Amino acid sequence: MTVFLRWGVFGLLAISALIYAYRVNERSDDIRLQLEQRAEQRRAAERELREAARRDVEFSDKPAIASLSSACEEAVQVAVDAAAAAKAGQPLDRVLRQERIAWQDEPVRKQRLAVAAVLGYSLHGQDGAAIRRAVADECRE
Repeated sequence: MTVFLRWGVFGLLAISALIYAYRVNERSDDIRLQLEQRAEQRRAAERELREAARRDVEFSDKPAIASLSSACEEAVQVAVDAAAAAKAGQPLDRVLRQERIAWQDEPVRKQRLAVAAVLGYSLHGQDGAAIRRAVADECRE
């Protein structure tokens, strides 16, 4: 009799484990779908912010930027991208770890780009022209 009881308990445990695994799989599919939707929404918001920032760069204050050196133009672009990242909700340390800043060999240039990124990050509520003017003034000093 104990053999049948033992196999019966084993069978009940096996069936309950299968049911548990099935339910967990259903929940994980729902969670995965929600995460994918959130990620797509974030990507769309980031795309819109980058396009808006690029439109600001293209259409306003062109003559003032044309007189800047290539290093200053790069600092301006870093600041505009940092402002877009701040609007998207990315932390400042992630902005400072991007390739254009973190992989610089020259310490002076790396510091200048980091200052431009911090300035752009702090001015994320303003329009692109104000950010460019502030970074250009900082770069000329």
